[in-house]
Amino acid sequence: MRFRIACLIREKRKKCDLEAWGFFDDQIQSTNPSIINKLGKWWRINELIDEFPKSHEVIPRALLNLSRMVQWPCEYIDGDVLHNHKAPYLLFTPDNQVDSMLADMTSMGYIEAMSSRYHEDVRITPEGWKAVDGWKKEAVNVESDQAFVAMWFDPSMQEFFDEGIKPAIKNAGYKCLRIDEKPHNNDISDEIIAEIRKSRFIVADFTSGECGKCEDCNVDTEKSDNGEVEIPKDRVHPRGGVYYEAGFAKGLGLEVVWIVRLDQINCIHFDNRQMSFVTYETPDELRKKLCARIEATIGVGPNKQS
Repeated sequence: MRFRIACLIREKRKKCDLEAWGFFDDQIQSTNPSIINKLGKWWRINELIDEFPKSHEVIPRALLNLSRMVQWPCEYIDGDVLHNHKAPYLLFTPDNQVDSMLADMTSMGYIEAMSSRYHEDVRITPEGWKAVDGWKKEAVNVESDQAFVAMWFDPSMQEFFDEGIKPAIKNAGYKCLRIDEKPHNNDISDEIIAEIRKSRFIVADFTSGECGKCEDCNVDTEKSDNGEVEIPKDRVHPRGGVYYEAGFAKGLGLEVVWIVRLDQINCIHFDNRQMSFVTYETPDELRKKLCARIEATIGVGPNKQS
């Protein structure tokens, strides 16, 4: 277990991902804020171990780690540098099998070696870079059947979730998870991050609450076919949590399905307006359009009913 943890920590550092400063067993709860504040970054041991590559994933993950050690495609990885980075941990391979691993990657055409004074320098070949690009696209939870839902938990949205989002995800062949439906004793933010990491994709609904005192708000002028119409400048209050969760998922390489109620499509933040949003007015319309979008962009899930 120690070797596996060391491999995963090394991989996360090469990815510029979270560094694990502390570990918790699943039996230990994380509700004490002083513990979290002191550790800063932490992982549950079982969740970390679950990320260790399966047999068929070892070479792809190892090659991805090597690709993170260079800035340019033709650059050689210095043998001394590779040695200093603890090659066994980057390659998910015990020290006495590193040479065999590198030999296998060479025979597959992914790398080529050039002898240096003490160690062999390694370079990823064009065929290797082609594989790296393909694996980057495929490495995002392809075996997960979970879809995470980020949305406003207001009662006015419950019907759209129960009769629109949830059945759409199920009809597409995936399991739907909204964090308020999962029993847990942990910090809610930690649970959200953990569940997004486990998901195949997320559905992010940007529908938000509206200002109840529009007459007191600043107004802007918007041009329309009927002339100029005054609209409240801050009529919609964006859901910061939804924006954060969608951005976090994109950073992990997960697909995000963007949805919003039709009357709020022009209220989306400027940075997200270029996304292809599924708009809806009724739960039934949302169910049909969302299911079609999921199947078109992510594919049919493993639980699809024939």
